[in-house]
Amino acid sequence: MNNWIDYAQIKVEVRFKAVFEYYNLQFTIKGREIVCACPLPLHAGDRDNNNAFHVSLEKNCFNCFTHCGGGNIIDFIQHMENLSFDDDGFRKAALFLQEHFLADNSSQNPTDEEKPDKKKQEAPLVNKPLTFSLENRLKYDHPWMIQEKGFSLELVKKFGIGWCKTGLMAGRIVYPVHNTKGELVAYIGRALTQKDENQRGKYLVPSQFHKHLELWNFHRIREKKKLLRDFGLIVVEGFNDALRLIDQGFENVVALMGCSMSDEQERMILSVTDKIVLFLDNNEAGNEGTKSIHKRLIHRAFVKVIQYPENSDKIQPEDFTKDELIELFEQNKTGDQDGQ
Repeated sequence: MNNWIDYAQIKVEVRFKAVFEYYNLQFTIKGREIVCACPLPLHAGDRDNNNAFHVSLEKNCFNCFTHCGGGNIIDFIQHMENLSFDDDGFRKAALFLQEHFLADNSSQNPTDEEKPDKKKQEAPLVNKPLTFSLENRLKYDHPWMIQEKGFSLELVKKFGIGWCKTGLMAGRIVYPVHNTKGELVAYIGRALTQKDENQRGKYLVPSQFHKHLELWNFHRIREKKKLLRDFGLIVVEGFNDALRLIDQGFENVVALMGCSMSDEQERMILSVTDKIVLFLDNNEAGNEGTKSIHKRLIHRAFVKVIQYPENSDKIQPEDFTKDELIELFEQNKTGDQDGQ
């Protein structure tokens, strides 16, 4: 692989607008500038200030007027990818830009021997372990989790969930995501205000994270073979659905982080059990997701679909109390494979 880098070309040809679109950032173009809230992960200023961060489209450089200072497009990537601010980090950021935004860069002009093998280029996607942790930047006793959702502080701390004080996820409840080895690969942030949700979406997922490759809580339950053998695996949609079940004693649960199941997630589920309980949300998306997953698994495993009580106002697993969950699972006991 040819790792020769033309830093000058990168600074001139890779434009901030393309990079902002790559990271799915919200911004406004005013004249010759991009203007928005500061997107840098370590920003400690006001996340609601939509006039804090300016990019000169003419000079192709940025400046955060409230906290972070400025720099060029390579400096920006060092911030966004949490790279070190030394020669090694600068080179890695430049390589990132070159590979993602100058894919047809003819100035590299590799020889025939240097041309990458097509099969090597098609290596499977992976979620790389994070090189940082938000552990010391989180408020674990935030009222939204403890009072509104009713989770215990002990549970919240155990799973590393909290309100983030600074950085890209500032002002959001963040949920750590681990791979099958238990390595931390991402933080996903949930908006707490309508304004933040409108600007950046209800859930903020890092651009480099491939959600379909992971199941939330899978690394904790995969070795609990007796539990899985006796009770199977409960599959839900969201983090709080899984937490509610865990808090009420149903530890054999994983979250899809959505209402669909990828091929990778299917393989993970079937690698630990052949008994599956589907407990997705009781809405149109959840019902469609349940039908699709049930159809895929029905010939490969025992599959039970939890039916919500008739005329119930509950639309997701996190809405149920412990007694209600016990009753619901008792009512849905059956010796046959079931569906909707």
